[in-house]
Amino acid sequence: MAKRILTVLLILTGAISILCAEKLFLAKDGKSDYQIVIPAEFNDNNVEHFVGVAAKFFQDCVMKSTGAKLPIVSEDKMNKNRPGIFIGNTEEAKRNGIALDEFKEWEYVIRSSRKNVILAGKDFKVLPAAKYYWQYSLGTVNAVMVFLKSYCGTRFLVPGPNGIVVKEDSSLSIPENIDLRETPRNKYCIGRPQEIFYDIANNFFPAVNYGTYGGHSHDVAIPVDKYFKTHPEYFVLIKGKRNIHAQHPQYCISNPEVRELIYQELLRKLDQGYEYAQLGQSDGFIKCECDKCAKLYGVKDFGEKLWIMHRDMAQRLIKDRPGKKVMILAYGPTKNPPETFSEFPENVIIELCKSSPEDIAKWKGYKVPGGFTVYFYNWGYHQKEGFTPKVTPEFCKKQLELFYENNIWGIYRCGFGELFGLEGPIYYSYGKLLADPSLDYEELINEYCESAFGSAAEPMNKFYKLLYKRLELKKGDEQTIDWNNRNLLDGKMPQLNDNIKILTIRYPPEVLAELETCLNEAEKKVNSRGEKIRFELVLKEFKYLKKTARVAELFVKYRKNPSLKRELLDAIKAREKYVESIPVAQNGRILAFEGIPLFGQVEKSILLIGGEMYGASEIFVGNF
Repeated sequence: MAKRILTVLLILTGAISILCAEKLFLAKDGKSDYQIVIPAEFNDNNVEHFVGVAAKFFQDCVMKSTGAKLPIVSEDKMNKNRPGIFIGNTEEAKRNGIALDEFKEWEYVIRSSRKNVILAGKDFKVLPAAKYYWQYSLGTVNAVMVFLKSYCGTRFLVPGPNGIVVKEDSSLSIPENIDLRETPRNKYCIGRPQEIFYDIANNFFPAVNYGTYGGHSHDVAIPVDKYFKTHPEYFVLIKGKRNIHAQHPQYCISNPEVRELIYQELLRKLDQGYEYAQLGQSDGFIKCECDKCAKLYGVKDFGEKLWIMHRDMAQRLIKDRPGKKVMILAYGPTKNPPETFSEFPENVIIELCKSSPEDIAKWKGYKVPGGFTVYFYNWGYHQKEGFTPKVTPEFCKKQLELFYENNIWGIYRCGFGELFGLEGPIYYSYGKLLADPSLDYEELINEYCESAFGSAAEPMNKFYKLLYKRLELKKGDEQTIDWNNRNLLDGKMPQLNDNIKILTIRYPPEVLAELETCLNEAEKKVNSRGEKIRFELVLKEFKYLKKTARVAELFVKYRKNPSLKRELLDAIKAREKYVESIPVAQNGRILAFEGIPLFGQVEKSILLIGGEMYGASEIFVGNF
């Protein structure tokens, strides 16, 4: 409590000092004395590119806000008689005692000194061949994003230029003496990369130091096409035969050569330069039936066998790669903590794939020196909702409060970004809550609507509140979902999909009509091109939701009254016609809408069937 009071006092003291400080005007009435200054030299061509696009973006935002266009110059060619906004690892930063080499990943500094402003952070890569933004830690870009959000009123609503809104103002000013240095609490929040400014501005930081496989390392270590013909004994024994599965191969973990290959893959990943690497069994785990596997480690449970095997590899790693760490996956057979030991080696991090309060509580009393990260399933068209909204803003807030309280320092999002129209405010508020879980999610939704839809904010806010209210209706116990289920991974759908039940419960005709009324009112009020594009995105996704819910409604009625078959088939055809009308690229994937990803840019066949795994249903294409 004392620490919390001290923190509040420090914040208040800082706020008072800022209020009392003189203002520094960077632009006013369409004019500015300032220049944007970037380093004269770079050690990495890609860093030069990223800093350059950040400087250009900064220039564009200031111009949109104030009408003033600040020139961009390299530090060796700057006008020394004019103040500057120094972006990146400049000599000005060094003169101010800012040692960027000592900064951590995504750490940044914003400092004003003698009218100059410094926006900088440590910009680095781990992989020698890295070239994409998600392979870099770009502290400088983070500094620019924080500055634009804090002082230029810039909002990053959805990916791409049409998702960025800049507040118009006659002047741009900051406190005369800013000295802000911050390291984000979460080292990463990864999933499908979207766009450099959207991801970094919303705290969805790439994991530059993490060698992840997206979940599973065993099958990478022992690929079927390389080993099955020559070493069938490496693979799982079932009913007396060695078995393989092209996507999810399973292994005979009692075989010492299998364990060695898995360990060597861990070393290979770390030797690429990563600080920590993932270690996890293949998806859809099936235990080997050989006698040696049954006796392995003297325990019966195969989850326990995996824990012991992975722990032993971590212990070996301490000597082989001092200072490196291993992130062990708690998933499927290892979803629960081990029973035969409660202390992990000093180089172990646990990645939790079940992260409810009850699941996290199971780890109390365990010693995990590297702490915990999570791999969660908030979004994604593999969920029961398919391509319809999934979680409420209240759920997101509670989840992040839980992570904050339990020192979760990294997040992997399994599924994200397939509904930037209907789920856009949720994604936006989640990004804000990542930095500060104490924020009011209702205010964040309001902020999104005001920025995204202008004069139509009120009916759109009403639309989202009703939509998210419907999500409170239960979809079942998510904690019982077994994503390790082999039948599910192989595309075998349940006999009667829960997604049909969810659609009929959440979106009956009267609710859809009320939602549509909100949209009709909003359509009359959107003004700017950006507002109209973002609104049109919502309409496209809502139209899909409405037509999908209509099929579900009629299917449930048809099961009781077969005479409705013709009406049901007509609804299916209307839905198919709408899906077919959506433009696709040459590779068959759905095209982005005005630069904004639409339906996750999946193949049209996936959208037609409603999603993947729990999201899919043959009912949607008339197979019933």
